[in-house]
Amino acid sequence: MSKGVIISKRQNDNKNNQKSYGKWYPRVLNMKTLTLDDVCDHIMEHGTIFTADVVHGVTKKFVNCIQELLLDSHKVKLDGLGTFYLKAKLKTGANAEGTPIYGGTTTADELDIQNVVFSMGFTPERSDRSLYLGPVLSRNANRVSVNSLLKESGLLPDDDEDSGQQHGGGTSGSVEEQP
Repeated sequence: MSKGVIISKRQNDNKNNQKSYGKWYPRVLNMKTLTLDDVCDHIMEHGTIFTADVVHGVTKKFVNCIQELLLDSHKVKLDGLGTFYLKAKLKTGANAEGTPIYGGTTTADELDIQNVVFSMGFTPERSDRSLYLGPVLSRNANRVSVNSLLKESGLLPDDDEDSGQQHGGGTSGSVEEQP
């Protein structure tokens, strides 16, 4: 069962940024990173006529097919989500520690395509159909403060106001904070 988006309040303590120093900002806390198997299990919880092995198989095949299509020079657009594509950069050397150096060449003839390194890019869909646009996410989000969860679990007394201050305890090492 979903409780909602867990939000903590953090004060900026970076004195080098005078514009935001001392101000309070929201931070989203993620309880854990879900794997593909976790997502498949979640799909199954919504009820389906397909067995668990079919949902897992189709989803895993889907992920593999995206890579195959990208490596065949296709972009992959998932309506309502966004577009996956390949990005390329040229490895031009390495420093003394062996860390790659990337850049360009002076002429087209110098560009050796065997030194091209790929990574995946993603552009979120910006159409009205997207469920992931900021306004749509904000409208659909159930916001839950860390302090309310601590009070609910008995780790914070009820008489303590939700002042925005961070209190110790209540969050395990499995909580992931978004930067």
